[in-house]
Amino acid sequence: MIQAPEIGSEFALRPHSEGNVGRVVRNLVGNRPSHLVGSGREALRLLLHDAASRGRTRVAFPAYLCPALLEALHPDQTATFLPTGAELAPTRDAVGSFLRSGYPDDAVLVAAPYFGAAWPAEISDAIEGAWAAGVEILEDRSHSLFSEDAHLEARRGCASLRKWAALPDGGIAFGTAVDGLTPDAEPGGPSAEARREGMEAKARFLDSGEGDKDAFLAKIAEGEAALEKVAGVRAITAESKERLGGWDLADLRGKRQANAQRLIQGLRHLTGVDPLVRFGPDDVPLGVPVLCDDRDRVRKGLIAQRIYCPVHWALPAAVAKDRFAHEHGVQDRVLTLVCDQRYGEADMDRTLEALRRLVQ
Repeated sequence: MIQAPEIGSEFALRPHSEGNVGRVVRNLVGNRPSHLVGSGREALRLLLHDAASRGRTRVAFPAYLCPALLEALHPDQTATFLPTGAELAPTRDAVGSFLRSGYPDDAVLVAAPYFGAAWPAEISDAIEGAWAAGVEILEDRSHSLFSEDAHLEARRGCASLRKWAALPDGGIAFGTAVDGLTPDAEPGGPSAEARREGMEAKARFLDSGEGDKDAFLAKIAEGEAALEKVAGVRAITAESKERLGGWDLADLRGKRQANAQRLIQGLRHLTGVDPLVRFGPDDVPLGVPVLCDDRDRVRKGLIAQRIYCPVHWALPAAVAKDRFAHEHGVQDRVLTLVCDQRYGEADMDRTLEALRRLVQ
Protein backbone atom coordinates (compact mmCIF):
# COMPACT_ATOMS: atom_id res chain seq x y z
CA MET A 1 0.00 0.00 0.00
CA ILE A 2 1.45 3.35 -1.06
CA GLN A 3 1.57 5.83 1.83
CA ALA A 4 0.67 9.48 1.41
CA PRO A 5 3.72 11.79 1.56
CA GLU A 6 4.40 13.26 4.97
CA ILE A 7 3.55 16.86 5.80
CA GLY A 8 5.65 18.62 8.43
CA SER A 9 8.43 17.47 10.72
CA GLU A 10 12.10 18.40 10.29
CA PHE A 11 13.41 19.55 6.92
CA ALA A 12 15.40 17.03 4.89
CA LEU A 13 18.91 18.05 3.86
CA ARG A 14 19.54 17.77 0.11
CA PRO A 15 22.10 19.29 -2.29
CA HIS A 16 21.77 23.07 -2.24
CA SER A 17 21.90 25.89 -4.75
CA GLU A 18 24.77 28.35 -4.92
CA GLY A 19 24.02 31.88 -3.78
CA ASN A 20 25.16 35.01 -2.03
CA VAL A 21 24.80 34.90 1.74
CA GLY A 22 25.36 38.66 2.03
CA ARG A 23 22.40 39.32 -0.27
CA VAL A 24 20.16 37.06 1.81
CA VAL A 25 21.22 38.64 5.11
CA ARG A 26 20.65 42.16 3.73
CA ASN A 27 17.21 41.09 2.57
CA LEU A 28 16.39 39.86 6.09
CA VAL A 29 17.85 42.62 8.29
CA GLY A 30 18.74 45.46 5.92
CA ASN A 31 22.11 47.13 6.40
CA ARG A 32 22.21 46.56 10.16
CA PRO A 33 25.44 45.02 11.49
CA SER A 34 24.90 41.31 12.10
CA HIS A 35 26.49 38.04 13.20
CA LEU A 36 25.53 34.59 11.97
CA VAL A 37 25.67 32.19 14.92
CA GLY A 38 24.77 28.61 15.79
CA SER A 39 21.12 29.06 16.77
CA GLY A 40 18.46 31.58 17.68
CA ARG A 41 18.97 31.08 21.40
CA GLU A 42 22.70 31.71 20.96
CA ALA A 43 21.92 34.95 19.12
CA LEU A 44 19.67 36.00 22.01
CA ARG A 45 22.36 34.92 24.49
CA LEU A 46 24.91 37.14 22.74
CA LEU A 47 22.60 40.15 23.15
CA LEU A 48 21.39 39.42 26.67
CA HIS A 49 24.87 38.78 28.03
CA ASP A 50 26.02 42.07 26.55
CA ALA A 51 23.04 43.78 28.18
CA ALA A 52 24.02 42.20 31.52
CA SER A 53 27.54 43.60 31.14
CA ARG A 54 25.93 47.06 31.01
CA GLY A 55 23.93 46.50 34.19
CA ARG A 56 20.65 45.45 32.58
CA THR A 57 19.65 42.61 34.88
CA ARG A 58 15.84 42.68 34.71
CA VAL A 59 14.52 40.90 31.61
CA ALA A 60 10.84 40.81 30.66
CA PHE A 61 9.41 38.14 28.36
CA PRO A 62 5.86 37.55 27.10
CA ALA A 63 4.39 34.94 29.47
CA TYR A 64 3.61 32.78 26.44
CA LEU A 65 7.09 31.74 25.37
CA CYS A 66 9.40 28.93 24.35
CA PRO A 67 11.39 27.63 27.35
CA ALA A 68 14.59 27.84 25.26
CA LEU A 69 14.51 31.65 25.53
CA LEU A 70 15.25 31.40 29.25
CA GLU A 71 18.44 29.46 28.50
CA ALA A 72 19.85 32.65 26.99
CA LEU A 73 19.78 34.60 30.27
CA HIS A 74 22.99 35.65 31.99
CA PRO A 75 23.33 34.31 35.59
CA ASP A 76 22.97 37.87 36.90
CA GLN A 77 19.66 38.37 35.10
CA THR A 78 16.19 37.59 36.42
CA ALA A 79 13.12 36.94 34.27
CA THR A 80 9.75 38.66 34.57
CA PHE A 81 6.75 37.34 32.64
CA LEU A 82 4.20 39.71 31.12
CA PRO A 83 0.57 38.57 30.71
CA THR A 84 -0.48 38.38 27.05
CA GLY A 85 -3.65 39.19 25.14
CA ALA A 86 -4.42 39.56 21.43
CA GLU A 87 -1.87 37.94 19.09
CA LEU A 88 -0.09 36.62 22.21
CA ALA A 89 1.42 40.09 22.70
CA PRO A 90 2.05 41.48 26.19
CA THR A 91 -0.86 43.66 27.27
CA ARG A 92 -0.43 47.41 27.48
CA ASP A 93 -1.02 47.24 31.24
CA ALA A 94 1.67 44.56 31.60
CA VAL A 95 4.24 46.71 29.80
CA GLY A 96 3.32 49.70 31.96
CA SER A 97 3.57 47.63 35.14
CA PHE A 98 7.06 46.46 34.13
CA LEU A 99 8.11 50.06 33.55
CA ARG A 100 6.92 51.05 37.00
CA SER A 101 8.50 48.07 38.77
CA GLY A 102 12.09 49.35 38.62
CA TYR A 103 14.48 51.60 36.75
CA PRO A 104 14.33 51.63 32.92
CA ASP A 105 18.12 51.67 32.62
CA ASP A 106 18.45 48.24 34.26
CA ALA A 107 15.71 46.62 32.14
CA VAL A 108 15.43 44.63 28.91
CA LEU A 109 12.17 43.70 27.21
CA VAL A 110 12.28 40.76 24.80
CA ALA A 111 9.57 41.33 22.20
CA ALA A 112 8.61 38.24 20.20
CA PRO A 113 5.81 38.57 17.61
CA TYR A 114 4.69 34.98 17.11
CA PHE A 115 3.91 33.01 13.95
CA GLY A 116 4.59 36.06 11.74
CA ALA A 117 1.50 38.01 12.82
CA ALA A 118 1.93 41.70 13.64
CA TRP A 119 1.05 42.87 17.15
CA PRO A 120 -1.86 45.29 17.68
CA ALA A 121 -0.79 48.90 17.16
CA GLU A 122 -1.42 49.87 20.78
CA ILE A 123 0.99 47.18 21.97
CA SER A 124 3.67 48.25 19.48
CA ASP A 125 3.19 51.81 20.73
CA ALA A 126 3.58 50.65 24.34
CA ILE A 127 6.80 48.81 23.47
CA GLU A 128 8.16 51.89 21.71
CA GLY A 129 7.16 53.96 24.74
CA ALA A 130 9.18 51.64 26.96
CA TRP A 131 12.16 52.10 24.63
CA ALA A 132 11.76 55.88 24.78
CA ALA A 133 11.74 55.67 28.60
CA GLY A 134 15.09 53.84 28.59
CA VAL A 135 14.21 50.13 28.48
CA GLU A 136 16.35 48.18 26.01
CA ILE A 137 14.16 46.35 23.48
CA LEU A 138 15.40 43.09 21.96
CA GLU A 139 13.15 41.79 19.21
CA ASP A 140 13.11 38.03 18.68
CA ARG A 141 12.15 37.67 15.03
CA SER A 142 12.35 33.88 14.94
CA HIS A 143 8.68 33.76 13.89
CA SER A 144 8.43 37.11 12.11
CA LEU A 145 11.67 37.23 10.13
CA PHE A 146 9.89 37.70 6.79
CA SER A 147 6.88 39.75 7.95
CA GLU A 148 7.50 43.44 7.36
CA ASP A 149 4.55 44.72 9.38
CA ALA A 150 5.34 42.54 12.40
CA HIS A 151 8.66 44.27 13.12
CA LEU A 152 9.11 46.77 15.94
CA GLU A 153 11.52 49.69 16.12
CA ALA A 154 14.00 47.74 18.23
CA ARG A 155 17.68 48.67 18.35
CA ARG A 156 18.72 45.04 18.40
CA GLY A 157 17.19 41.76 17.34
CA CYS A 158 17.78 38.07 16.80
CA ALA A 159 16.21 35.13 15.02
CA SER A 160 16.50 31.42 14.47
CA LEU A 161 17.20 30.69 10.81
CA ARG A 162 16.87 26.91 10.92
CA LYS A 163 13.12 27.13 11.56
CA TRP A 164 12.56 28.38 8.01
CA ALA A 165 14.43 25.95 5.75
CA ALA A 166 16.93 23.10 5.74
CA LEU A 167 19.94 24.15 7.85
CA PRO A 168 21.92 22.01 10.31
CA ASP A 169 22.38 25.14 12.45
CA GLY A 170 21.84 28.85 12.17
CA GLY A 171 20.76 31.99 13.97
CA ILE A 172 21.36 35.71 13.52
CA ALA A 173 21.95 38.64 15.87
CA PHE A 174 21.67 42.13 14.39
CA GLY A 175 21.31 45.80 15.19
CA THR A 176 23.05 48.74 16.81
CA ALA A 177 26.62 48.03 17.98
CA VAL A 178 26.25 44.30 17.30
CA ASP A 179 29.45 44.51 15.24
CA GLY A 180 31.28 44.95 18.55
CA LEU A 181 30.04 41.56 19.76
CA THR A 182 31.50 38.27 18.55
CA PRO A 183 30.84 34.56 19.02
CA ASP A 184 33.07 33.00 21.66
CA ALA A 185 33.04 29.37 20.49
CA GLU A 186 34.04 27.41 17.39
CA PRO A 187 31.34 26.51 14.84
CA GLY A 188 29.61 23.16 14.84
CA GLY A 189 30.01 20.61 17.56
CA PRO A 190 27.78 17.65 18.45
CA SER A 191 24.46 19.45 17.93
CA ALA A 192 25.13 20.62 14.36
CA GLU A 193 26.81 17.33 13.39
CA ALA A 194 23.97 15.16 14.69
CA ARG A 195 21.31 17.34 13.08
CA ARG A 196 23.14 17.27 9.73
CA GLU A 197 23.46 13.47 9.82
CA GLY A 198 19.81 13.04 10.74
CA MET A 199 18.54 15.48 8.11
CA GLU A 200 20.66 13.86 5.40
CA ALA A 201 19.39 10.43 6.45
CA LYS A 202 15.83 11.73 6.27
CA ALA A 203 16.42 12.88 2.68
CA ARG A 204 17.67 9.41 1.72
CA PHE A 205 14.68 7.80 3.43
CA LEU A 206 12.15 10.06 1.69
CA ASP A 207 13.81 9.88 -1.73
CA SER A 208 14.65 6.18 -1.95
CA GLY A 209 13.36 4.42 1.16
CA GLU A 210 16.91 3.91 2.38
CA GLY A 211 17.50 3.55 6.11
CA ASP A 212 15.24 3.61 9.12
CA LYS A 213 12.87 6.40 10.15
CA ASP A 214 13.35 5.86 13.87
CA ALA A 215 17.12 6.10 13.41
CA PHE A 216 17.12 9.48 11.68
CA LEU A 217 14.55 10.88 14.08
CA ALA A 218 16.73 9.78 16.97
CA LYS A 219 19.76 11.43 15.39
CA ILE A 220 17.90 14.73 14.97
CA ALA A 221 16.67 14.50 18.56
CA GLU A 222 20.26 13.89 19.64
CA GLY A 223 21.23 17.14 17.96
CA GLU A 224 18.46 19.05 19.74
CA ALA A 225 19.50 17.59 23.10
CA ALA A 226 23.13 18.57 22.45
CA LEU A 227 22.03 22.13 21.63
CA GLU A 228 20.61 22.46 25.14
CA LYS A 229 24.13 21.86 26.50
CA VAL A 230 25.72 24.69 24.50
CA ALA A 231 26.64 27.37 27.04
CA GLY A 232 28.40 29.91 24.83
CA VAL A 233 27.81 31.41 21.39
CA ARG A 234 29.15 29.54 18.36
CA ALA A 235 29.65 30.93 14.89
CA ILE A 236 27.45 29.36 12.20
CA THR A 237 29.00 26.41 10.36
CA ALA A 238 30.39 26.95 6.86
CA GLU A 239 27.88 24.47 5.41
CA SER A 240 24.86 26.25 6.86
CA LYS A 241 26.23 29.61 5.75
CA GLU A 242 26.56 28.31 2.19
CA ARG A 243 23.04 26.87 2.29
CA LEU A 244 21.65 30.14 3.60
CA GLY A 245 23.15 31.92 0.61
CA GLY A 246 21.15 29.66 -1.71
CA TRP A 247 17.74 30.43 -0.17
CA ASP A 248 15.07 31.38 -2.71
CA LEU A 249 13.43 34.12 -0.67
CA ALA A 250 10.65 34.90 -3.14
CA ASP A 251 9.67 31.24 -3.28
CA LEU A 252 9.77 30.90 0.52
CA ARG A 253 7.60 33.97 1.06
CA GLY A 254 5.15 33.29 -1.73
CA LYS A 255 4.48 29.65 -0.95
CA ARG A 256 4.08 30.22 2.78
CA GLN A 257 1.62 33.05 2.21
CA ALA A 258 -0.39 31.08 -0.37
CA ASN A 259 -0.46 27.93 1.77
CA ALA A 260 -1.45 29.84 4.90
CA GLN A 261 -4.26 31.62 3.06
CA ARG A 262 -5.53 28.26 1.77
CA LEU A 263 -5.62 26.92 5.32
CA ILE A 264 -7.25 30.05 6.75
CA GLN A 265 -9.99 30.01 4.12
CA GLY A 266 -10.65 26.33 4.75
CA LEU A 267 -10.80 26.79 8.51
CA ARG A 268 -13.81 29.08 8.05
CA HIS A 269 -15.82 26.01 7.07
CA LEU A 270 -14.78 23.96 10.10
CA THR A 271 -16.25 24.06 13.57
CA GLY A 272 -14.18 23.22 16.61
CA VAL A 273 -10.94 24.65 15.15
CA ASP A 274 -10.29 28.36 15.71
CA PRO A 275 -7.39 30.48 14.38
CA LEU A 276 -5.22 31.79 17.20
CA VAL A 277 -3.74 34.89 15.50
CA ARG A 278 -4.70 37.13 12.59
CA PHE A 279 -2.36 37.52 9.64
CA GLY A 280 -2.12 40.68 7.57
CA PRO A 281 -1.67 40.62 3.77
CA ASP A 282 2.09 41.18 4.04
CA ASP A 283 2.72 38.70 6.88
CA VAL A 284 4.73 35.56 6.13
CA PRO A 285 3.58 32.86 8.56
CA LEU A 286 5.92 30.43 10.24
CA GLY A 287 2.83 28.24 10.60
CA VAL A 288 -0.91 28.66 11.15
CA PRO A 289 -1.71 28.16 14.84
CA VAL A 290 -5.19 26.99 15.78
CA LEU A 291 -7.01 26.18 19.00
CA CYS A 292 -8.95 22.95 19.26
CA ASP A 293 -10.51 21.00 22.09
CA ASP A 294 -9.07 17.54 22.70
CA ARG A 295 -5.92 18.74 20.96
CA ASP A 296 -3.85 15.68 21.81
CA ARG A 297 -6.40 13.32 20.22
CA VAL A 298 -6.55 15.50 17.12
CA ARG A 299 -2.78 15.66 16.85
CA LYS A 300 -2.49 11.89 17.23
CA GLY A 301 -5.08 11.46 14.48
CA LEU A 302 -3.11 13.72 12.15
CA ILE A 303 0.11 11.84 12.87
CA ALA A 304 -1.64 8.61 11.88
CA GLN A 305 -2.15 10.25 8.48
CA ARG A 306 1.51 11.39 8.26
CA ILE A 307 0.66 15.03 9.05
CA TYR A 308 3.03 16.28 11.73
CA CYS A 309 1.87 19.49 13.40
CA PRO A 310 4.04 20.89 16.21
CA VAL A 311 2.81 22.35 19.48
CA HIS A 312 4.16 25.83 20.28
CA TRP A 313 4.83 25.35 23.24
CA ALA A 314 4.96 23.52 26.52
CA LEU A 315 5.41 26.55 28.78
CA PRO A 316 8.33 26.73 31.23
CA ALA A 317 7.62 25.79 34.83
CA ALA A 318 8.32 29.38 35.89
CA VAL A 319 5.10 30.49 34.15
CA ALA A 320 2.76 29.45 36.96
CA LYS A 321 -0.70 28.25 35.96
CA ASP A 322 -2.45 30.11 38.79
CA ARG A 323 -1.00 33.44 37.58
CA PHE A 324 -1.17 32.87 33.83
CA ALA A 325 -4.42 31.03 33.19
CA HIS A 326 -4.83 32.51 29.67
CA GLU A 327 -1.39 31.32 28.55
CA HIS A 328 -1.96 27.83 29.95
CA GLY A 329 -5.35 27.70 28.26
CA VAL A 330 -3.63 28.37 24.95
CA GLN A 331 -0.92 25.82 25.72
CA ASP A 332 -3.51 23.10 26.31
CA ARG A 333 -5.36 23.70 23.02
CA VAL A 334 -2.83 25.03 20.47
CA LEU A 335 -1.69 23.18 17.37
CA THR A 336 0.38 24.69 14.54
CA LEU A 337 -0.65 23.73 11.01
CA VAL A 338 2.26 23.40 8.61
CA CYS A 339 2.31 25.78 5.61
CA ASP A 340 5.95 25.95 4.56
CA GLN A 341 7.51 26.07 1.11
CA ARG A 342 7.82 22.29 0.76
CA TYR A 343 4.07 22.06 0.11
CA GLY A 344 1.25 23.28 -2.10
CA GLU A 345 -2.54 23.48 -2.38
CA ALA A 346 -3.13 19.73 -2.42
CA ASP A 347 -1.20 19.33 0.83
CA MET A 348 -3.18 22.10 2.51
CA ASP A 349 -6.45 20.54 1.33
CA ARG A 350 -5.32 17.19 2.67
CA THR A 351 -4.59 18.78 6.05
CA LEU A 352 -8.02 20.46 6.11
CA GLU A 353 -9.83 17.26 5.19
CA ALA A 354 -7.96 15.31 7.87
CA LEU A 355 -8.91 17.96 10.42
CA ARG A 356 -12.53 17.92 9.31
CA ARG A 357 -12.80 14.16 9.90
CA LEU A 358 -11.26 14.51 13.34
CA VAL A 359 -13.25 17.44 14.73
CA GLN A 360 -16.67 17.14 13.09
